Amino acid sequence: MASGINGTTEAFSSRSHLAGDYDDKERAIPRPSADQTGKKSSRDYVHEPLDTTRRCIRLVRIQRKSSFASLWLRGADDSVACTISTFEVSTAPPYVALSYTWGDPAKVKNISLNGKTFSVRENLYDFLTTYRKTGKAPGAFLWIDQLCIDQSNTKERNHQVGMMASIYRNSYFVVAWLGRSSQKTARKLKKSWGPGAAHTMRLLQNRYFGRLWVVQEQLLARRLYFMCGEVWLEWNKIQRGVMAMDSNIYADHMSGPRWLFYGVERKKGQETSPSEYSNLYVCATRFAGQQCHDARDKVYGLLGLVHLPVGESMDIVVDYDKPLKEVYVDAVRHLFTSTGSHVDFVYLLSAAQSLAKNMLRGDEAFRAQQFFDKIVELGEDQCAISKNQMGMRDSDKYRITGIGIDVGVSNVPGGWQLDRWWFEYDGKRYQYLM
Repeated sequence: MASGINGTTEAFSSRSHLAGDYDDKERAIPRPSADQTGKKSSRDYVHEPLDTTRRCIRLVRIQRKSSFASLWLRGADDSVACTISTFEVSTAPPYVALSYTWGDPAKVKNISLNGKTFSVRENLYDFLTTYRKTGKAPGAFLWIDQLCIDQSNTKERNHQVGMMASIYRNSYFVVAWLGRSSQKTARKLKKSWGPGAAHTMRLLQNRYFGRLWVVQEQLLARRLYFMCGEVWLEWNKIQRGVMAMDSNIYADHMSGPRWLFYGVERKKGQETSPSEYSNLYVCATRFAGQQCHDARDKVYGLLGLVHLPVGESMDIVVDYDKPLKEVYVDAVRHLFTSTGSHVDFVYLLSAAQSLAKNMLRGDEAFRAQQFFDKIVELGEDQCAISKNQMGMRDSDKYRITGIGIDVGVSNVPGGWQLDRWWFEYDGKRYQYLM
């Protein structure tokens, strides 16, 4: 694809790419009929069950502007109508993946989805109307989580979140929607002759850059563009502004967004995620402070960046039914038993404590801190840590072979339940009721 936004337009206009003569039904998995599913017809769109035993995704297409009368009959706002189809990943057509924030749950609008009414949040609605208006991708397929995942189905969410890395990595490109409010600043940045550090700084204050999910969505993208209202920016335009920032001025409150662009710069030359982002330790250290609605995503939202050694499988399974503290312990176990072979113990401990601070609240955070105090105490006794440096001797590092939590194993007066936190060190299990 040619560089620049003009190159993007040329790619879109070529019907052999995203907007080709492609029939939605050509490779789409057929939707079950009403008789097969037992669902009654209604004016509201309801997702058909996704086969979670197969690697399937849904893709949508924005339709041309419909007449006022047809929209009134469907109960949709303004003129947003989309079609949605299900595909096997191996045979799916080229598509664009959207990276964005959901926005205020109280602000919703209706669109038409396969001829039926579907409610979306206002920020997505704004994107759909603006994206179609810009004319950059007429007829292109889109992957948008709010539309393509049945958010009410936990089993499906688990399945699709587990595929998130491949969804973004295999997209034709990723478009990051910063909303209409960013249009004025983006236009100034685009027109600036220099790196535009001041304009970039204002742009990075957009709440989009503070969200956790955008981390892997950006770092995994083969091509990345930013859409600020009707203004399109190439990623390297913002990257140049980021690199021109004075780190002493911006470091305290811009560290997360800045790391996003350092990562994209390195990835651009390698066509893969940069090595410094390939383990959970680095990702958690740099991005655990990013915001997300579900605290479990402090872990799940970063797994797509983790590269495991050949022959090693991921030991963290996405499960939104699992209690938060168990997800936290899963992450800590991975840190110490997988990452620990090449990261100093003191740094792993720091990452675990950072995760606890950002994931857990109240008593759970306090208990996690107590637990790691126990590990440090044991290390001091067993490994003769010096007074001036908290770190195990090289010969004694990484002998922690397991960490876990057994929830609610003991009752105490007053109806309180205690959990058993445990770790295995040098072949012996140490456990604590907390």
